[in-house]
Amino acid sequence: MKVAITVWQQRVSPVFDVSANLLMLSLHDGKIADEQAIPLPTSGPAAKLAFIAALQPDVLICGAMSAQIQHVAETHPWQLYAFMKGSVRRVMRALIAGGVLADDFSLPGCTARNRCCTGNKWAQCVAQEPHEKRFGRPLCQSEKNEN
Repeated sequence: MKVAITVWQQRVSPVFDVSANLLMLSLHDGKIADEQAIPLPTSGPAAKLAFIAALQPDVLICGAMSAQIQHVAETHPWQLYAFMKGSVRRVMRALIAGGVLADDFSLPGCTARNRCCTGNKWAQCVAQEPHEKRFGRPLCQSEKNEN
């Protein structure tokens, strides 16, 4: 499996649209087999997506994305984990261990409960979109029980 992570100072880059670096990992048998640090294009977020798509990752992990870029990212065949945070190594350990990134990796305001923070108010995020499309993973059983 090939995993692409936007990186800033050994952490998931907080905002995809201005990310400068990408870490490409190849995973085999639950271990990192290869790792490459790659600079991303500086000509805008659409160019970054096209560049990453050409690398053909199975998974893309990144921070916040503008709505337009997120919609484009969702058209690609990779598993998208957007609005993520945390140390790259911790995120990778979680992905390898269970294949799912939980709320403790979600940026503040974007949780498994499908809510986003807008200013100081909580609002439902695109209620028509399924949770898996919006957050890159299905609800776990405890989250289903909360809803």
